[in-house]
Parts: sequence; structure tokens; C-alpha cells
Amino acid sequence: MWESAAADRDGIVAGSHSHKGDTSLPIRTAQRAIICLMNIRVECYSGYRGDETPQAVWIGERRIGVAEILDRWLAPDHRYFKFRGDDQGIYIIRNDVESLAWQITFYQDSETKPGPVRGPAGGTA
Repeated sequence: MWESAAADRDGIVAGSHSHKGDTSLPIRTAQRAIICLMNIRVECYSGYRGDETPQAVWIGERRIGVAEILDRWLAPDHRYFKFRGDDQGIYIIRNDVESLAWQITFYQDSETKPGPVRGPAGGTA
């Protein structure tokens, strides 16, 4: 089931969907990235201060290693991490501070370049 998302730190907002049983419907943005909320499993490293840093993300049976943490920030209810995966994709994941559940909120594949979405006949959508 998809859930509603607030704007993340980069100002990207996911829509609100309730389509039971189907997690394959992406939301397209002007940056040509896919935004959705999906529960995931995350392997973390706990540093000397006790902060958990993602080391790998499991989406279904697929494991994506964290090649580089690009950014991290706190919101009132969540901790966010933006990283480049070992598949060269860009991900934003978040951790709910109360339930400790992890979700992926943003994905951009390595071949998609940021820019305007083009509609029919080369016009901007």
C-alpha cells in the first residue's frame, strides 16, 4: 500500500496513493525520478555514538550496498539518508523514530539525467 509523503529536504513531494497489493506504480517528477514509499529492510552499522548508518538496503530479495552516503538529515518524525547504491542509483531512505520502520522514499537510476520531462512532440510536460 502506498502512503502519503511530505516534501523531503530537496523539496520533492510524493503523491498519495492507496492501491492495495500493487507496489509497482511509480510517481514521476520533473526531475525524472521515481518517488514512492515502500517498506524495506536495512542493514546498519552502529558507530561509536550509537548512530545507525545504513550499509545495505534490501528491496524484496535484492540487496543494494551503500557505496556512498551523500547526505543525511533529521525531521521531527524521521531520520533521512541520501546515498549512492552499488548499482549507481541514488536513493533516499527514512527511518521512523518511533516504530523504527525503514522506507524508501526516492530512487533515481544511474542512467536517468535530471532535467525537464518531455511530453509529446518534444514539448515540456
